[in-house]
Amino acid sequence: MLELAGVGKDDVVYDLGCGDGRIPVTAARKYGCHAAGYDIDPECIRMSRENVERHKMGPLDGQPGQRNKCSAEAQHGCGDE
Repeated sequence: MLELAGVGKDDVVYDLGCGDGRIPVTAARKYGCHAAGYDIDPECIRMSRENVERHKMGPLDGQPGQRNKCSAEAQHGCGDE
């Protein structure tokens, strides 16, 4: 899906209903872009944040009260939001 969309390092990818966060993590790792996933299920957010940490992506920028967001950025990513 990311390849078909032609994602590049200057893009931002949003994944609504991100589940375990595999699309944002893959977008950041493979294409070097900033990616954010959103989900309403707290368990999915927990899994997606673990996925981001496991793959050493960063920063995790969920704000207090923004418990439905998980962000991934490649270590050599495009900079801050």
